[in-house]
Amino acid sequence: MIMEGVTVGTGAIIATRALVMHDVPPYAVVAGFPAKVVKFRHPPEVVSQLLSSHWWECHVDFLLSLRLDDPRISLPMIADSRDAHLATYRQMEVTRKGCRLVAANNH
Repeated sequence: MIMEGVTVGTGAIIATRALVMHDVPPYAVVAGFPAKVVKFRHPPEVVSQLLSSHWWECHVDFLLSLRLDDPRISLPMIADSRDAHLATYRQMEVTRKGCRLVAANNH
């Protein structure tokens, strides 16, 4: 269960039956009641590179062509050709009251 107002960072994993009462950092694995960070999926320098790459703005077909099991191999490819593989996605805001489309990235 994720409490209202909590932000879950990009790439975070939340374990089954976890009670998330505080913000979850990017690429963290949280578990427990209440949830605590168990570990991080990648070292800090890889997390920083993943976040600055904005890989989530790339087209899905491009992402599927990469080695997703090892971001250290894929990050240079994303950096080299990201602009050529940008997609336009609408951002969605989700709350207890429902969800709504917020904006589109203009790439």
